[in-house]
Amino acid sequence: LGTAGAAPGQRPACGGMVATFKIAVLGAQGVGKSAIVRQFLYNEFSEVCVSVALAVPTATSS
Repeated sequence: LGTAGAAPGQRPACGGMVATFKIAVLGAQGVGKSAIVRQFLYNEFSEVCVSVALAVPTATSS
């Protein structure tokens, strides 16, 4: 993402602006959402499964 040659969050050497994006990765539990993001961002893949938990607040009705 952003300009080629620039590290995430840094300006490229040519002085141009780096685009910043936010993405949401949705899917069922255990399908590899974190693995695909890690592979895309860091070019690494691990066979070891590490579960990522996220607490999502729920609305209550009165």
